[in-house]
Amino acid sequence: MANESKDKIFFRTRIDAVIHKRFKKLCVDEDVTMESVVNKLIEDWIKHKETESEKK
Repeated sequence: MANESKDKIFFRTRIDAVIHKRFKKLCVDEDVTMESVVNKLIEDWIKHKETESEKK
């Protein structure tokens, strides 16, 4: 991933139990970690917001 550093922090949040169960199952089915998917989603969201703010 772009701009990936070796420094990691522990990030904790609360999500609905049903969403967590579905998410975990899909990650297992796709042979990816939940962490990698969350990292990618956050990275994509940041890029989107930065691009959006550049257009203003």
